[in-house]
Amino acid sequence: MDLKIAGVHLDLASVRSEEVALCHRNSGPRYEVGQTLKKKRRRKKKKKKKKKKKKKRRKEEERRRKKKKEEEEEEERRRRRRRRKKERRRRRRRRKKKKEEEEEEEEEM
Repeated sequence: MDLKIAGVHLDLASVRSEEVALCHRNSGPRYEVGQTLKKKRRRKKKKKKKKKKKKKRRKEEERRRKKKKEEEEEEERRRRRRRRKKERRRRRRRRKKKKEEEEEEEEEM
């Protein structure tokens, strides 16, 4: 005996039972008995796998973002250090120059 539900031909022998339950859960009709349970399991597995992949990707992106941010902060610290070092040198040179000029003035007098 053949049965046509939602545009799909079903051989009732393969479905194991004459009662075919239509189930409107996620996407369209599904059959609650027989071979269709395997399909459901497969779909569920696929969904789970997809979710896992998404989570992994998100985690990876988060890790990359964090790493990039840390590198930028480190670079900024280095720049600041260099700037401070240069500034100190300038100050020392100015002081030294000023001191030398003062000594020269004293010698002249």
